[in-house]
Amino acid sequence: MQKMAERDAVLLNCYYYLKDSKKYSFIDHLPDIGSRMNKQWFLVRDSKQEINAVLTMVPWSLQCTLTFNKATRKTLKELFSLLQYPYLLPVMDVDFVFEHNLVMFIHPFRSAGSLKDVIYGSRPQSSWEDKYQVKGKSLSVTQIRNYGRQVLEALLYLREKGLPACGHLHSGNIFIINGNAKLSGFENSLFGWKSRLYPTIKRLLKDKQDDMEVIQFGHLLYEMLAGWELTTSEPKREQLTKLRNAPVVEVCRVS
Repeated sequence: MQKMAERDAVLLNCYYYLKDSKKYSFIDHLPDIGSRMNKQWFLVRDSKQEINAVLTMVPWSLQCTLTFNKATRKTLKELFSLLQYPYLLPVMDVDFVFEHNLVMFIHPFRSAGSLKDVIYGSRPQSSWEDKYQVKGKSLSVTQIRNYGRQVLEALLYLREKGLPACGHLHSGNIFIINGNAKLSGFENSLFGWKSRLYPTIKRLLKDKQDDMEVIQFGHLLYEMLAGWELTTSEPKREQLTKLRNAPVVEVCRVS
């Protein structure tokens, strides 16, 4: 009941926000399609571009080093408008709901869902709790090589632009569009939010936050190879044994 009350409260905030918007209109309040507990997803219509988009609302984090004001909002809008790369899913808009301490993002809506939905063959608009309960299907070697390279290029691009380590690299934040992988969630590193994987791998970091991307990329490769998530910080012998005949593993060993 508490969760329903929280959803209703954020839905009301979304209504009030869109009521004064000349660009976006409300379509639907989506289920909890992601793992973040305090995040809400809405399907909206962008009247200017004539496309559907996903609007998310997340509470401002106390760990965020940015200042929650109009100047920061303006700077972020300019920043995200400039981050354009073939292997990034663009942030169409960012806004602050000051009276409720909320951060709002708008991304393009992709009906096919994320790479995780592809691996598990799940219905993208179902809730997170329901989508990934069964074993998925491993990807082909060609797909893994292509998607892996494209994700690495996206991470290098973000690093060249001076952004901090992504910290939110996982299959749920990757979308396959016309055969290409597009990384999303890179904006989260600016706001102090921790990824779902962070508690599992934090002991490996040893105060080296740049290693976060390396470890998360390894987890991503494992999931694409195995068809299921790696639930430990490092793969155990029996987990690697199941993948010993995979050519991609051999390539990684050589490199």
